[in-house]
This record gives sequence, structure tokens and C-alpha cells, in this order.
Amino acid sequence: MEVYLDNSATTRPRDEVIDSMIYMLKSVYGNPSSLHRKGLEAEKEIEESRTIISKFLGVDSKEIFFTSGVQRVIILPYRV
Repeated sequence: MEVYLDNSATTRPRDEVIDSMIYMLKSVYGNPSSLHRKGLEAEKEIEESRTIISKFLGVDSKEIFFTSGVQRVIILPYRV
């Protein structure tokens, strides 16, 4: 049995997460801001994810923001 004690730095994703990531990286790799087919597919996946997360948290889907990293999260309250 492996014991990993550095979860504050990084944590191994669940297998379901890895499977979803592989699917997205291989199949739905378009820019979600683009109007071509791959972009529209990516946007649809993002919106479906937003809906699932908002229902789980019991909030409106407009309250769910996806960012590229922590720096964007830090400045987000100042831009809204």
C-alpha cells in the first residue's frame, strides 16, 4: 500500500477524472470560444460541466467560473 503525504502540492486524480481528461484531450480539444465544430463541442462540454457542478453545489450555473489558474482566481473579484 502506498502512502502519499504531499497532497497539498498535488493529488492523484480519481480514475474517472483521468478518463474524462483523456477523452477531452483526444476528442474535444477545440477552443470553446471558437465557432467551428470542435470549438462548439468544447463549449457544450464546459456548459454541461458547469450545470452539473452548480446542481451539486446548489447554486446558479452563472456563479460557476472556470479559470486557467490561481492567478486568475485572485484577480477575478476585482473584475466582476
